[in-house]
Amino acid sequence: MKNIIFDFGNVIIDVDPESIKKKLWESGIHDLSALDKHFRNTGIYTGIETGAVSSEKFRKEIRKFITGDISDLEIDRAWNAVIGEISPERFILLEKLKRNYRTFLLSNTNQIHYDHYTEYCCREFKVELQDLFEKAYFSFRMGLRKPDPQIFLKILDENHLDPEETLFIDDAPENIETARKLNIRAYQLNEGIDLTDLFDDRLRFKAF
Repeated sequence: MKNIIFDFGNVIIDVDPESIKKKLWESGIHDLSALDKHFRNTGIYTGIETGAVSSEKFRKEIRKFITGDISDLEIDRAWNAVIGEISPERFILLEKLKRNYRTFLLSNTNQIHYDHYTEYCCREFKVELQDLFEKAYFSFRMGLRKPDPQIFLKILDENHLDPEETLFIDDAPENIETARKLNIRAYQLNEGIDLTDLFDDRLRFKAF
């Protein structure tokens, strides 16, 4: 194995869906199921992660479910509540792995979340998130999102990666399934297992 492609949420950085529900409720959105249904039916979720829906459009759609005024900053804070932390142990592991493998980040994300955790990494670790990898790929910039096979093929082609020498770590089964169909060695990181559990002291992958 020569290459590793990492998912971000629930692999490198913690994610807490209950926190975003709480923050949206506090912001004045009391019918969260209606909001979720609207975003799914209108393609807002997919659109914001592929760059087809702008941050401004996203906030405008949020405001349809709020009685009263709310600032862009308040909306962003509620939306970003889902994002947790990167443990120091994971950060150190990523630094070490980059010295031993070709490492890449592949994240389904949006501009608002990207701005938030980019600032977080600079504040907490004094580095740009992208500097932890040879290259970082974000869905909203690519116009593609997992599990579309084209997003995987783009990374393989651009970086001349042999899929059989490439490990992909993600928590979503649909993404794992697509990667395996492309002959990428995919591993699903399940709840209760930390990224740091997967490598031994010599940075060899232990799960296969």
